[in-house]
Amino acid sequence: ELPGGVDQLESIIENMNQAEDNSTCVFKEHQKSVFTCQFHPEIENLVASGGEDDIAYVWDMKTGQVLHKLDDWKDSVVSVAWSRDGQHLAACDMAGNIKVFKYPGFAMEWSFEVGDIN
Repeated sequence: ELPGGVDQLESIIENMNQAEDNSTCVFKEHQKSVFTCQFHPEIENLVASGGEDDIAYVWDMKTGQVLHKLDDWKDSVVSVAWSRDGQHLAACDMAGNIKVFKYPGFAMEWSFEVGDIN
């Protein structure tokens, strides 16, 4: 229970609705929740993301432009990770599919299916 009662609750909700959006980048292509993102270790504006829409994207963070779409997934993409040297991008989905792509170009170099992740 709030000490100020309903008036305090209304004030909190009003302040939340007026919160300033100071986002520097928005992943607009994802149609559902974004579960993961990671910056490239050497290229400052390059970021990979994955989400509930069963898609992984590679973006230019400054422009918001999609540079590559990786969409051959069976379930939500829950993890993306660049290799230490930035030459590969690994991703996995909730169905247990793990894929490694060569950067640049994003040719798939390796894949493995371990089954559903619980």
